[in-house]
Amino acid sequence: MKAPASTKQTDLERALDNPASEFDAPEHVLAAQDLTTKQKIDILQQWQYDATEESVASEEGMGDSPSQILQQINNALLALGDQASDEPAGPTKHR
Repeated sequence: MKAPASTKQTDLERALDNPASEFDAPEHVLAAQDLTTKQKIDILQQWQYDATEESVASEEGMGDSPSQILQQINNALLALGDQASDEPAGPTKHR
C-alpha cells in the first residue's frame, strides 16, 4: 500500500502518467501538500480519463466496473473547483 500523499514527496511525472500508481485514492491527491491546485486537477483529470476508458472496457465485458473510483475522482475535482468534471473525460461507446 502506498503512503498517503501528505507524508511523502509526489513523483509528479509518474502521477501525471498513471495517477493510480502514485496515489491509493483521489482523496490522497487532495491531501498532497507538495502539489499546486493546477497539478492536482491535472492528475485527477488524467485519472478520470483512465477510469473512463476502463469503464468502456468494462461495458464491453473486459474488466470490473470503475464507477466508484469515477465518483471519487469527480468529487475530488469538484472540491478543487473544477467545473469541467461534470463532462465526460474520455471516450465512451455512446458518442
